[in-house]
Amino acid sequence: MSIKRHVDVNVFKAFIKSKGLSTTTLANLSESSEKTIKRCLKEGYVTLGVGIDLCRTLDCDFVTLFGPDDSPEWKKSMVTLYKIIR
Repeated sequence: MSIKRHVDVNVFKAFIKSKGLSTTTLANLSESSEKTIKRCLKEGYVTLGVGIDLCRTLDCDFVTLFGPDDSPEWKKSMVTLYKIIR
């Protein structure tokens, strides 16, 4: 099962720009490839693993980097994830 979360492209781009980074630089700093990061932006979602990697690299949380996500799909994913790790 792949857990995915919405990405607000404008929030993402504004945040990395505020840090003086490009997607290329972010890819070099993180474990995610530039191709993966650009695909997330194009498709408008990020998998949990990539999201955690990028947030860890930038020392921020999901809302700060990707914007809010109040979608039913994300809420369902969080319930599923909670059950798995509990």
